[in-house]
Amino acid sequence: MSTPEKDAKDKPDQHGKRHRSPGYPVIPLAEAIEKVRLVFQQDKRAFTTPDAIISHLEYKKGGSARRVVSALRQYGLLDEESGKYRVSELGFKVLHLSEASEERMRLLREAALNPPIIFRVIDYFGGELPSDTTLKEHLILSEKFNPDSVDAFIGVLRETLALVKLPSVGYIPDQQQAGKTETKTMPASRQAQQARSDWTASFQPRREEGAPSGQLPFPLYLSKTQKATLYVPPSMTRKEYDLLRKQIENSLTVMEATILADDPTEASEN
Repeated sequence: MSTPEKDAKDKPDQHGKRHRSPGYPVIPLAEAIEKVRLVFQQDKRAFTTPDAIISHLEYKKGGSARRVVSALRQYGLLDEESGKYRVSELGFKVLHLSEASEERMRLLREAALNPPIIFRVIDYFGGELPSDTTLKEHLILSEKFNPDSVDAFIGVLRETLALVKLPSVGYIPDQQQAGKTETKTMPASRQAQQARSDWTASFQPRREEGAPSGQLPFPLYLSKTQKATLYVPPSMTRKEYDLLRKQIENSLTVMEATILADDPTEASEN
C-alpha cells in the first residue's frame, strides 16, 4: 500500500528549479476507494472542506495529504464545487454496488481511466503494459516525468490496472527490482489480444443525440454543473491524433490567458 509521505518528491535540479511531473494520482485506485469510504462514513454526500476530508483520513495537514485528496478527485470519486468536496455519484455507486456486479466493474474501469496520465499511457501502449524499463523511458522522455517520481507512479499504475483486470500485464520484472538476470516481455496470446480488444471496446464513447453527423462525443466534466464535449471522427490515424493533441494543448494555452478563472484552492495547495 502506498503512503503519501513515502512518495518520491520532485527535487530541485542543479539550478534550484523543481522539475514537476505531470499530475498523477499518488495512491492506487483500491486505496482511493477505501479512503473515499471513510469520507462517506463521516459526511455521506454532503459537501465539506479539504481540511475536514484530511481529518477524516487521519492525515496531518500539508502537501502530502492534499495530494491524496487530489488523487480522489482525479479518479472521479469526489466532486468539487466552490472549493468544497463531496463523494461523487461514481464514488457512491462503487461503494454500494456488489463486488460481483458488472456495473461496478464498469465504473471501476471508468475511474481507473479518469486520470489523464493513466489514459494516455494505456492509449499509447494499446492496453498492454511493457516492462518497467520501457515505461520509465516513455514517462521520462515523452510525458516529462521527474525521474525521482516515476517509480512511484508506475507502482500506482500497475496496482490500479490489476484491480480493473487489464489483460496482458504479466512480465518478468526488471533485474533491479527482482534480482532477475534479464527483462522479458511476455508475448500476447490470441486470447489476450481478444481480451485487450474487449477492454478497448468497453471504453468507446456512446453516440449522443444532437452530435454532429458521423462524430463521436468525448464528455469532459469540469464540475458538477459544467461539461465540455469534444467531437471527433469514429477513427483517426496516429498522425491525426498527434495533430489533434497539439491543437488541444494550444487551445488550452489560449484559454488560460483569456477565460481561466482564479482557483481559490490553488494557493493553499501550492
